[in-house]
Amino acid sequence: MIEIKIGLNVTNEGLKFYGSDEVNEKIEKGAKILSINPSQFFIKEHPEKDTDKTKSITLRGWEMVVELEE
Repeated sequence: MIEIKIGLNVTNEGLKFYGSDEVNEKIEKGAKILSINPSQFFIKEHPEKDTDKTKSITLRGWEMVVELEE
């Protein structure tokens, strides 16, 4: 079994995806997906915009782990 991280990062230059090409290459060679699981998300906090009732954050990306059987 192998694990490959896939995800998305939001940068000033735009959206940057990673890992999906590697997963697709493994599938083309006969690998089977066993599971796809959430891993983490990336946020940027904006404390200067926080109030007593709200917290200001921006979602900057996410990551998942794909488990494959080769």
